[in-house]
Amino acid sequence: SASPPMLASIGSWMCLSLGLVMASQVAPKLQIPVSMNTNRYSGATQFQVRCPFDFSDKRAEEQSSGSVRGLERITRHPGLWSFGFIGMGQSFLSSTVPLRIWWMGPAAVAWLGGSHTDSRFRRGLGGTLPPEYECQTSNIPFLAMLSGKQGSDCWESLWKETKPLNAAASLVLSTLWILRKVR
Repeated sequence: SASPPMLASIGSWMCLSLGLVMASQVAPKLQIPVSMNTNRYSGATQFQVRCPFDFSDKRAEEQSSGSVRGLERITRHPGLWSFGFIGMGQSFLSSTVPLRIWWMGPAAVAWLGGSHTDSRFRRGLGGTLPPEYECQTSNIPFLAMLSGKQGSDCWESLWKETKPLNAAASLVLSTLWILRKVR
């Protein structure tokens, strides 16, 4: 099969990366499994082997209740949109129009499903959507951040709330996926 055009590969990498980074933030925080510690009594440096997952990530406890944080800064429906972006990324690599439409399906589900969920929650059916939360967030990814609804420091806050090794592993995975398809 023919290699996709360069522009399609770049678009695919961007969408796949965003989708995988969003999905990776749900998993426990990754950490380097070996650390070096200095014994405070002897001054000797020791290697310490630890779990590659940090189940005691304290960042979630630092927020005040009612504030928007993490993936909710990007969209109210991060699970839907992460798979939507992954589908969009695959659609860029597809060789036929029917396959492109097929791979855009998860993005359509994210958009329509997120809007439907929001409308149900506004009516009190199956959940709630408090007005203060709704005015700070959006179904459409990044819309609330770009429109200034979360303040001028929202990008810095999002960066601080991101699990960096999870994101890096996702970027490596999406890069390898695209390089495999571009050959």
